[in-house]
Amino acid sequence: MHFVHRCTHLLVCDDVRQELGNKRSYIGAYGSDIIVAAIPIILPKLCFALTVKTPKSDPLRSMEVQIEMPSSPTIKLVMPPEMLQNFEQADGDDREFEKFSYEALLISTPFEIKAEGHMTVTAILDGEEIPAGGIWVKLSEAAAS
Repeated sequence: MHFVHRCTHLLVCDDVRQELGNKRSYIGAYGSDIIVAAIPIILPKLCFALTVKTPKSDPLRSMEVQIEMPSSPTIKLVMPPEMLQNFEQADGDDREFEKFSYEALLISTPFEIKAEGHMTVTAILDGEEIPAGGIWVKLSEAAAS
């Protein structure tokens, strides 16, 4: 059996709302592209929801998230170690696959897009860079013509 040591999941959306019952609603979730009418453009808000899963036997000691965008400075979020301890929670009933789940929510209001291209998100977990995904920014065909 192959076991992935640590894994990430990224969701990019327009808004995140905390609901009753410890639920979240992700509003305006994007697929592989953000299609914009003009570049440069300022979006009212853009959210990056990153989940990191790691075995309980190897909890995170440090976590940093970086977002790189064309023609823009890198956005960085460093999670304080004490905050990481607050996120640790058992995820699943099977003892062999128990893991901790950490969540980082980066919300930018407003969010400026200066150029088309690929925005990439990297999680730096205990010094190890793990690609977490990304999203393409594209000019709409109607705006391009």
